[in-house]
Amino acid sequence: MSNNYESNAYLFASFKKLEKAYTEYLLKKLGKFHLSPNEIEVLCCLQNTSSAREIVLLTDVSKGLVSRSVNGLRKKGYITTTLSEKDKREQNLALTDEGESLRLKIEEVRAEFFEKAFQHYEGIERQVFEELVKLLTKNLEIDK
Repeated sequence: MSNNYESNAYLFASFKKLEKAYTEYLLKKLGKFHLSPNEIEVLCCLQNTSSAREIVLLTDVSKGLVSRSVNGLRKKGYITTTLSEKDKREQNLALTDEGESLRLKIEEVRAEFFEKAFQHYEGIERQVFEELVKLLTKNLEIDK
């Protein structure tokens, strides 16, 4: 095991830079919609779930930030909320037609970013990267 602190710190700083580049790319391309990064994530999650609780788990974003994002998206007309029949403390979230159009635009912009980020990155390089990320994630989950 390597204890090269500077090299390891550089690698993790690189992940942070990648995330920042991703966020800035989305915000620039979607600027006319005046969305926060968390609102973008919530809209993307609504393809697979209608629960704010599940969005918290999927995105690892706090309940408070998801709640603020939901309120902002509702005010902008991109989502609707209704009380859950099973649990009155929970709201069911749904995209409006305008929200679904925006979600599709977000997916298009995300695909553009990933295509750019992963160009010339195929075969063994990609496999090694994926395995490295899985291993790092697994190592960090041990301490949870």
